[in-house]
Order: sequence, then structure tokens, then C-alpha cells
Amino acid sequence: MTDSRDPKTAFLALHIDLIRGADSDVGARLSARGAEGYLLALYDLDRLAASEYAQYQGEIIRLKNDRIEQLKAAARLLDADIRAIEQDMHAEREE
Repeated sequence: MTDSRDPKTAFLALHIDLIRGADSDVGARLSARGAEGYLLALYDLDRLAASEYAQYQGEIIRLKNDRIEQLKAAARLLDADIRAIEQDMHAEREE
């Protein structure tokens, strides 16, 4: 998405990496907000064209939503594993 060697998008690349590595939905949302703020600053300073701004903004939103879905899926799997363990423990107690 961004070139980390390009001075105008290097900081944006950092925020993108933070979104991808977020451990929670709040972390993904905060990192996305930081990326969107920096993107808006680049646009306001005429460092990005409107088409680039729209492209990057869409990518940030997609990355944020993808990361949140990944985290939700992991939470659902963990919840299912915990329920299975609890059921096994309950069944052992009844024996």
C-alpha cells in the first residue's frame, strides 16, 4: 500500500503496520484514526492528490475492518475452546 522509504508516506506505513498488528479492536480503531489523521494532513498540505487520498482512505478502512474481523474470529474460536473445556470438566464431575 505505502512505500516506507517515501518520506511523505513513511509515517502512514507505520500506522498501517500498527493496524495489522493490533491486539484489540480498540487498538485497530485507534491506529486507523492515526493513519486517517496523517492522511488528511498530507492531503491538506497538498502532498496527496484527491485520488490518492481516496485510495489510501479506502485501504485504511479495509485494513481496519479486516483486522477487527480477524480478532473477532479468534475470540469466537477461543470462546468455543473454553466452552468445550468447561463441558468436559462438567462431564468428568458427573461421572
